[in-house]
Formats: sequence, structure tokens, C-alpha cells
Amino acid sequence: MRTETPSVTEEMVRRLNAGEIDAFNDIYHATYVYLCCVAAYYVHSRQAATSVVNDVFLAFWEHRGDIQYPPLPYLRRAVRNQSVSYLRSSLFKEEMSTVHEEAAWDFLENHLLSSDNPLQDIENNEMWGIISGVVESLPPRCREVFKRCLFEGKTYSEVAEEMGISASTARVHLRNAVNRLREELDAPLFVALLLLIW
Repeated sequence: MRTETPSVTEEMVRRLNAGEIDAFNDIYHATYVYLCCVAAYYVHSRQAATSVVNDVFLAFWEHRGDIQYPPLPYLRRAVRNQSVSYLRSSLFKEEMSTVHEEAAWDFLENHLLSSDNPLQDIENNEMWGIISGVVESLPPRCREVFKRCLFEGKTYSEVAEEMGISASTARVHLRNAVNRLREELDAPLFVALLLLIW
């Protein structure tokens, strides 16, 4: 994978260091879509991903005098860290109280969130292999609803229409899938799964 997009040049970074807003805008537009994809990998919400990336670029501008070339590795790490902060504050607003939840966070931070190239890692991750095995063992309709709702981000209504079933039936299939995963997976893996797909 490239460590820098072709359109971001050393000259842009030099101009950014000098405080030129045009250079900042050029880097922003060259990397924005990619960084939104990185953020969406973690937060699974288009709106949250754009918010994460914009927060990162605000800090990027504030530290414009210290940015090194190439800037993309720095921006990737910043997006990853900001995404983790978002997950901690929005998905688990109340203080985590169980050993299992803490173990799940440790698992994510040590085995998944440590990568500079997160979009390439999930299929090679041991955790994902375990989860995929359980997902593939679900009954066919249940598995299909689960994948379409949570992996593809579709609504109950969209899945119901595609599969020729009612929205309430799709909801039941999804609930059954989640219950089965809760039973089959260790608690840290189950919580990690929810963090990855929610």
C-alpha cells in the first residue's frame, strides 16, 4: 500500500509549514476520502467518520508548522486515535465495569487498532477468522440478514425488500444471529465484533 497519495507533494508540506491555507486545502482534498474510509472502518457511521476526519484536520492545521513529509502516516494515526476516542465516548458512555469489556478494549488496541493500514488488516486478523467461522455457521437466512444489515449497513426494510421477507422477520433473524454470536464467542470477541460493525 502507498504511504502517500501521489497528489500530495513535499512542496505542499513545505508551504503548509509556512502557514499557507491553500496548501492545507490541497492536502485536505487529496486525502479526505481515504481518511473517511479509515475512520468509517472503526466507527461505522458516515456522519461520525466525517466528524472524526474534520477534527483531525483541525488539529493538523493547528500543528501545521511541525508536519513532516509525507503527512499521510501522521494523518492515518491521528484518525485511528480520534476514532478510538469517539468509540469510547459514544458507544460506552457509562464507565466500563466488567473485566470482559476491558479485555475487549485491550484486544482491539493490541491486535487491531495498532495497525497503520487498518483497511488491509481485518481479513488477515485471527479474530476475524474466528468471528467469520461462527457467522458462516448461522442458518442461511439468518446469516444473510446479519451480513446485509451489519456488514453492508443496510436497514431492515432494505434487507426485507431484497430478500422478499417482512421487516419484522428481518429483525428477528438479526436478533437470532446476534444471540447465537453471543453464545458462541468469548465475551471479548463478541464486544470487539459489536465495536467493528456498529
